[in-house]
Amino acid sequence: MRTRLQARRHRTSLHSFSLVEMVIAIAVLSVALVVIIGMLGEGLSNNRDSSERLQAADLASLLISTRRTAPTNSNLTNFALQALGGTNSAGQDVVNAVTNYAKVQTDGTTNVSSTQVVYNLRCIVTPAGSQNNIANVDLVLWGPSPLPAELSTMPVNNPAGYYELMTQITLP
Repeated sequence: MRTRLQARRHRTSLHSFSLVEMVIAIAVLSVALVVIIGMLGEGLSNNRDSSERLQAADLASLLISTRRTAPTNSNLTNFALQALGGTNSAGQDVVNAVTNYAKVQTDGTTNVSSTQVVYNLRCIVTPAGSQNNIANVDLVLWGPSPLPAELSTMPVNNPAGYYELMTQITLP
């Protein structure tokens, strides 16, 4: 017959964990924490990239919508996108094919000081085939951090580092 002390020890051993079980549980928990911390860093990096792309998309939308409302207006002071067209000898509106590089403020102007957040801009405007009054606009923005010394140095090997928009704008 068991004594009370033996019965208590038996009951206690059924409800406790062994040292091996505790070591395994701590190892599993530490591996899970390392994975979670690694994912947190990646998530923060993706959040920053997404924020920069959203700002670039907003700026591209501003540039394109302003040019759509006034495609041939050359009186827009320091505006990043040049006037898209002019007139030919017959008085018809035609697209001027240009490639333009510029540093752009977040308000769409090129009046940029070194303390302002800026984007690099490449804009290629070409006529849409035989239709001389439709401009194909290829707009690429990259930045704002860190800007290359040469404006023509696009981050071509890093598509997450730039925002590209292609559209057509009809001249009036």
